[in-house]
Amino acid sequence: MSRLYSPEDPWSTGESDAISSQAWQEQDILDDSDGHNASSEHDNVAALDFVNWSNGIRSSYKALSNDIITVEEIPEKEGILFKHTNYAIQHLVPLPDSDSTNSRKVVRRYSDFVWLLEVLLMKYPFRMIPDLPPKKLASNGDSLFLERRRKGLARFMNLLMKHPVLNKEPLVLMFLTVPTDLSSWRKQAQYDSTEEFKDKKSSREFQALWEDSYLDMWDDVEKDLQTSLDRWSKLAVLIERIEVRSRQVAQDEDKFQKILQDFNTALPGMYQIDQVDVAIISDDLKIVGKHVDSTRSLIEDQCNEIVKDTTEDFKKFADVLLSMKSLFDRYRRLGGNQIEQLSKRLESNKERLQELNGKADVKGMDIDKLQEAISKDTKEIAEQTNRDWLIKETVLTEYVMFQETQFQLTKVFQEWSRTKMKYSELHSNNWGQLINALHDMPLSRHT
Repeated sequence: MSRLYSPEDPWSTGESDAISSQAWQEQDILDDSDGHNASSEHDNVAALDFVNWSNGIRSSYKALSNDIITVEEIPEKEGILFKHTNYAIQHLVPLPDSDSTNSRKVVRRYSDFVWLLEVLLMKYPFRMIPDLPPKKLASNGDSLFLERRRKGLARFMNLLMKHPVLNKEPLVLMFLTVPTDLSSWRKQAQYDSTEEFKDKKSSREFQALWEDSYLDMWDDVEKDLQTSLDRWSKLAVLIERIEVRSRQVAQDEDKFQKILQDFNTALPGMYQIDQVDVAIISDDLKIVGKHVDSTRSLIEDQCNEIVKDTTEDFKKFADVLLSMKSLFDRYRRLGGNQIEQLSKRLESNKERLQELNGKADVKGMDIDKLQEAISKDTKEIAEQTNRDWLIKETVLTEYVMFQETQFQLTKVFQEWSRTKMKYSELHSNNWGQLINALHDMPLSRHT
């Protein structure tokens, strides 16, 4: 692809670039002489370069790595009523640029998480940044809501720590390591919240990789993301609802066992003539009661395991889908530029300047103003062009990393099926033991 020198090019350096551009044009003529074969070879090289580039990015994002951050609610001490819910945040592994001798635990409030999210969105608007759980739902004193919010905060922090850029952000590391009250720290400390593109130049290597078809691809991805997020969120709700119903079954098993026990207590009084057989039946009914109690315990254990692991995995994937969708939303809202309008104005001013240079009665001040405007627009176009390339590179990088999250689906359903299978086998063994125990339960009177 030929590259002509222009003042809009942020990497152009004047005459040397013009010479290089001429050389590139000559090379283009030679390349074109080879016809379709040269074009195909170029496409193959570009495809290979993209594969190598994307593989390196995907390798940096460990979607299935273990969580390294825990978030626990700090219970109120007797006689002390907290105005806010406090959370103990602990990192389970050493963090970069942190003192390993210091405590790995800090105390934060929900408002501290909100501040961190706001700063990250200012600094990294085109990164996959997870959302926070809601601040309030009905009453903050609701224990179920508080537990869901605690888990949501833990997912938020762990998704940040899986991201190869965000996990090195100084403010994230500070959030996890500075032991002082964060609101006090924010008032005294000076921290950088400027956009990550400041003083950064896009690379020619990425420009060579870029295809305009990626923009069309993003349009399709956005549509599928919204649909997939809606459907997956419903699945996450259903998996919770299934376990709620299972707990209700466990409660009914418990009621069944207690009522059976009461029934069995009165059994000998109903059958006072045949005391031998009724005694055997009564003993076997006690075994049935123990079986039912074991069934209840297995159901509760399964529910606890699925809620702890599988349900959270469903929500983690929903968080990822939402973070990617939100990135595209911000790209549409914040990723625009004025390059086209500025370029038209620049060309108009250049034409006007050329006209004025040919007139003898033109004031020097008018020419100076036009030259200043041309210089200003040229610089602005260069800066906006650079930012546009950086945004494209960042969004494509994030989307390439997003490809790794598909394997979370494998993990979710593999672990879910393993858990279901484990407890199916335990239930089967429990029923088998009952069948064996009731094998000699009398079906007729002894003679």
